[in-house]
Amino acid sequence: MKRIMFAGCLMPLLLAAQVQVFNAGIGGHNTRQGVKRIDKLLRQYKPTVLVIGYGANDSVNSKAIVPEQEFKDNLTRMITLARKNGVRTIVLNACNPCIDSYLTARHKYSDDLKPSERIERYNKFIAETAAANNVIFNDFHAAVMRQGGASEKAQSLIRNAANSKSRDGLHLTADGARLLAETVAGALVGKVKKDDRILCLGDSITYGAGLTGAGTVTGQTYPAWLKTLLSSK
Repeated sequence: MKRIMFAGCLMPLLLAAQVQVFNAGIGGHNTRQGVKRIDKLLRQYKPTVLVIGYGANDSVNSKAIVPEQEFKDNLTRMITLARKNGVRTIVLNACNPCIDSYLTARHKYSDDLKPSERIERYNKFIAETAAANNVIFNDFHAAVMRQGGASEKAQSLIRNAANSKSRDGLHLTADGARLLAETVAGALVGKVKKDDRILCLGDSITYGAGLTGAGTVTGQTYPAWLKTLLSSK
């Protein structure tokens, strides 16, 4: 497993040729929906690189919680299906940190874990699954923590009342989405080839909830930033 701990600065990427990037994020989805969707998406887009971004709904969305073992099994199943369909490189993104007070105001859990603790726990499962399947683990959680973590300050990379007039507490600001793209790009250095097709599969973090260009590879979404970064010389 290659573990990525990326500082967040824009790095030069020595890739002259453009690659194709696809945004397959859907808000509210967890790994169960990912397993249901992936076969069709693999046939539709024929990716050579797959970036999987699940875990937020699986861990902290009280209407979409997925038990721990099932969560790991779902990730493994997606990895297996991707490899059977010719995907060469696979990245598993860690979930970003959250603002506990915002999430506990609208979600109730059967245990005493804080939302932030639940995310950390599921990130551990993501890292373990990456190691067990010899794919790349992108520690985006650590990257956000190095930039101040999830807070109620205006400069936070997590949407909050001060920076977006929303008590969101989980989704990314435009700067947060850009940092996610930078960490993914860092994970893919030396692994992206001319004419590669990169499929970004995941939940609302991939979709780009609250950002311009949501659901596309334009505007402020992380797949949009990723396309720009990987097309840079």
